[in-house]
Amino acid sequence: MNNQEFRLRKVRDFGERIGDTVLFLKKNWTRLLVLYAVFVIPFLLVGIILGANSIADFMTKFTGNLNSVSALMGGKLFLAFLMFLCGSASYGTVVYLYMDEYDKNNGQMPGIQDIANRYLKSFLYNIGYIILLALMMIPVVVVISMFFVFFQSQIAVLLVLLIPVFFILMLFAMAYALMLFPVAIIGQGSFGSAIPVTFQLLKGKWWFSVGYAIILFIVYYFFALTISTVLNLIFGLTSLNMMDPEQISGLGKSYAYVFGLSTVIQQVFYLVIFIGGGIHYYSVHEEKMGVGLEQEIDRIGEGGRKNEGGVETW
Repeated sequence: MNNQEFRLRKVRDFGERIGDTVLFLKKNWTRLLVLYAVFVIPFLLVGIILGANSIADFMTKFTGNLNSVSALMGGKLFLAFLMFLCGSASYGTVVYLYMDEYDKNNGQMPGIQDIANRYLKSFLYNIGYIILLALMMIPVVVVISMFFVFFQSQIAVLLVLLIPVFFILMLFAMAYALMLFPVAIIGQGSFGSAIPVTFQLLKGKWWFSVGYAIILFIVYYFFALTISTVLNLIFGLTSLNMMDPEQISGLGKSYAYVFGLSTVIQQVFYLVIFIGGGIHYYSVHEEKMGVGLEQEIDRIGEGGRKNEGGVETW
């Protein structure tokens, strides 16, 4: 099968979405890794350096006063978190821009410049949507906190009732986020327009989307856990002098770099989630809108009209 034969816009069942996610990754992984290296890793490296230095400062200067924790770690740690957040937003941006360009050019693999030309606006949109999702979760956290404040005498009952509810809400939020970002980037609407469109596409597809998202995250988590375990074992075996007081600061900084390296490697497998989300978007969108079918009909019509001999050949 060549690139021209792989169509993103088509209706797929559950298994076909998983299969086409793997197939698209297999056919495009080198280009996608280049995009990861160019548009994502720089954010991660800055975050790793800031985080490592923040931990080192904390371990060398902490005096036992809890009020000094924010002063020692606050600024650098916040910037490190911001860089990791920007890295994730950038990752989703370039993957979905790649899929959009691939779709529009009938399977031709886009280059870095094609992505860069559309990058900034889409990246800022992604950051904005991440902030909106975080704000949407605040009322849920506030309501749950109020239950615990006003019904302290029934904590056990609340835990039994609220933890499953919170867990289910998180699953639906995960399914919503999986669809939101491809809608925002591939749909190319104005900022905020992706929120109602996502609800529209998910109508009647919520549980299907929840199950699909769970499978994608399980696949990612398997690889991430394996990598993290291996690197932590290597770090532990090479740090047998960890109880030496003079080595504590260096040890903390070293572990931050090991954790950072683990993160860089683990995030390669975010491709499974992002590509899977894109495949899911195209499948649901095609099922409800039929855009791909209309494009195929248009291409067939153009092929027939190009024959000037009076006989249409398709």
